[in-house]
Amino acid sequence: MDKQVNIQEIKQLIDQLQQVVDGHPVDTPALTGVFGELWDDNDLMKYLRISLRTVKRRRKDNTFKGFPIGGRFYYYKQDILKLRDRYLK
Repeated sequence: MDKQVNIQEIKQLIDQLQQVVDGHPVDTPALTGVFGELWDDNDLMKYLRISLRTVKRRRKDNTFKGFPIGGRFYYYKQDILKLRDRYLK
């Protein structure tokens, strides 16, 4: 049986995505629920202890597979955790 889509959750998700597009910081429980936990460039820099320049280089060479939402790049946490041993010192 297919999962039933909760219209209210979808509306909340759309509202939160619009806030991200508009450049407002967002508490993202709905985003987390739908997409899994998302990290942005700052989260990567903190967790992996790397510079923004390194994040951008790794995104360009497709090591970090990010996707843009409202001018910011987001990454799936589980994808980054697979790479952590390579970057953590």
